[in-house]
Amino acid sequence: MTTARRFLPDQRKSITRRCARRCLLLKPTPFVTQTLLYCLGVALKDNPLVELHAFMALANHYHLVLHDVSGPDDVSQLPAAMRRLNSLSARALNAHYGRGENFWAPGSYDPCEIWNQASLESQLLYLWTNPVRDGMVPRPELWPGAKFMPEDFGTRRVVKKPAGAFFGGRGREKQPPADAFALQHWRAELAAEEERAIAQGRARDLEKELKGKGTSAKRRRALERQRRNRVRKRQKERAPHPGPEHSTLPDEVTIEIVRPVGYEGWSIERVRAHFRALLEAEIEAVHAQRLEEGKSRFMGIEAVMAQDPRDSAGPTWPTFARNPRIACKGDSAARFAILEELVSWRIRYRLAWEARKAGDLEAVFPLGTFELRRDHHVRIRGATGPPALAA
Repeated sequence: MTTARRFLPDQRKSITRRCARRCLLLKPTPFVTQTLLYCLGVALKDNPLVELHAFMALANHYHLVLHDVSGPDDVSQLPAAMRRLNSLSARALNAHYGRGENFWAPGSYDPCEIWNQASLESQLLYLWTNPVRDGMVPRPELWPGAKFMPEDFGTRRVVKKPAGAFFGGRGREKQPPADAFALQHWRAELAAEEERAIAQGRARDLEKELKGKGTSAKRRRALERQRRNRVRKRQKERAPHPGPEHSTLPDEVTIEIVRPVGYEGWSIERVRAHFRALLEAEIEAVHAQRLEEGKSRFMGIEAVMAQDPRDSAGPTWPTFARNPRIACKGDSAARFAILEELVSWRIRYRLAWEARKAGDLEAVFPLGTFELRRDHHVRIRGATGPPALAA
């Protein structure tokens, strides 16, 4: 138990989130890239106790490495930051694509706790080399999507609010999507809807005629023309009404890319050079592995941008692989101790929850409890449990 508590103040996270049905909804167009960075900036601005180390957005998922700097007496802001990022980006990009329902795959939120420097470096290298591993581009710098590389440590990025119906207030019903591929789908669906409406009108006229209430052929043709005109007028693309601005989002946000934890005593140039050297070695290793597997070619930016964002990257077969919550590379003893403490924490939380459910409002929860602490102000026992939000 002492091994786990020794790491308690260090709350580093590697987080992954995937689009629904593995669709390419994060295809790195300029609007999508700006939207993701803006939403990330809003999430960090609203939750200043969360620091960003790295970010990489691929076509159907993203990776983040964050540091939760909240102390034992603070309510962690990490869940609120991730909720803000995922919710805001999902609504904005759904409006961009003219689609509804889930944007992110349910259950795809994948947080992993980083417990030592070896795991931190491994997670960062995996994040940066992801477009190379997936065969998109030969080097991560060539990937046009939202990303922060080793040279971005210690810098700030100003991102303006994207122009669009979602960020500018409420849009009108059946507003045309901005994405070119989605617009083709949208027009095809409207044309099919128009044909269905015309067919239904013809069926009604035929039904009336069979009942002895029909009209002349000339009158039916006139009614059909009127019906077509009404349908086309209703579905005609009109310019959005410049209504009042209801958005409370800032016009621009500033993203600060903080150097990783554990390198505070180094100069920022040394930190950048250190991770750049590690990255170059990792890129060579990834290339060697791909050659060994017979994968010498890369897809390229033109082929990536030619893909329909509604297409899927592949089948969504169920997987029974392990989904690790702890990254403690090279220290199996510490990993076992952390996992034991995690199990113990969950047992203590469950007992406290059962007691509160039975009516004991003074039940004491272990440190790391989030929602009940934030919303219901339950009592917290200090100096127990794994890092906040390990459950």
